[in-house]
Amino acid sequence: MPIPESFHTARLEAERLRPEHLASLQAFHRDPEMMRGLGGVRSEAETARYLRRNLDHWANHGFGVWMLRTRGGDEPIGRVVLRWLSTESVDDVEIGFAFLPSHWGQGFATEAARYCVELAKTELDLHTLIGITTPPNHASQRVLTKLGFAHERDTVVEGTRCLLFRSIPLELVVTRAERAHPSHAEAEMNPHDRWRETWERVGRTPPDGVLEDLVRAYEEPHRAYHTLQHLEECFSGLASSPVAPEDAGALELAIWFHDAIYDTRASDNEARSAAWARSALASLPSPALDRIEALIGVTQHEAEPSTPDEALLLDIDLSILGAAPARFSQYESQIRREYDWVPEAAYRRARARVLGQFQERPVLYHTPWFRGALEARARENLGRSLESLAAEELPEE
Repeated sequence: MPIPESFHTARLEAERLRPEHLASLQAFHRDPEMMRGLGGVRSEAETARYLRRNLDHWANHGFGVWMLRTRGGDEPIGRVVLRWLSTESVDDVEIGFAFLPSHWGQGFATEAARYCVELAKTELDLHTLIGITTPPNHASQRVLTKLGFAHERDTVVEGTRCLLFRSIPLELVVTRAERAHPSHAEAEMNPHDRWRETWERVGRTPPDGVLEDLVRAYEEPHRAYHTLQHLEECFSGLASSPVAPEDAGALELAIWFHDAIYDTRASDNEARSAAWARSALASLPSPALDRIEALIGVTQHEAEPSTPDEALLLDIDLSILGAAPARFSQYESQIRREYDWVPEAAYRRARARVLGQFQERPVLYHTPWFRGALEARARENLGRSLESLAAEELPEE
């Protein structure tokens, strides 16, 4: 079956690149923000060569660049691409994406790229893809890691130093996406839909206003890691686990509330988060509230779990330690930003102490699935970070 020349997702319409898209490409290529991570702005002559090269790719291979607009919209807002690329004499199919800055931060890149990952597997019968990004382009790195790509090596493309990410086998990428995201069109967690699904598991009507308060909390400006992204990754981890929770409703509500209070200068965040949960969820039976409170409390990571659901939640919360190296590096940067009030030397000592305590544990993960999937990479990530903290520690002032 040939690759479709047009397709649509939940929010996007895609059409094959055509000569009449030249004006839109020129608008993209002269936008300094859009092109900052793509090698810089391009002249009209360079854009014309880009168009010709990618039209030829469609003619020769039957796939290439699709121009993207919002469903019902008139003007293109970005592009997504599957194309052959040779790096260091190795030929691979690359996935790429770019959007106008006005459409950043809305999950469009993940939405379009996820659809193309599935196309590559089902229609091109590919078992792996690569993604190319520049070192400062953390947003694209985040999209790639969410889709199951990991940093493989540095490379040079058209004279620019780049990071080459490679997917795990696409059978696993798509399977994991299906489990973690019931619809491939759902690019990122929709808090309202996720909240509704949680309460369907609880079997009750959600209380008014609580979701809005939670979203405001997770979007507080001092947060960088403990955000809605962390919640999304937690729910993705829950969906990936082959073991069902004993009390899915209580576990999901504990995920929602476990970092609801987050103050890097305080030591009672979990206790205050649990108290908020008990107050906000007061309509639930007392035994359910007790379970939720205990689940939130265990995410201090100071005590061993006493129930299977506590073990599962701990593994979900620590799954970031076993993330792909690029995502783990981003996580470390996000934590540093949350503690930007701490002097560098003091931060490095404290961070090394925290990571060292994890590294010294006999096992990081309590459940067999998480241990098998993440333990080895988590220890590699921890070791690399500890080496960096030790090597670059600043002298005493």
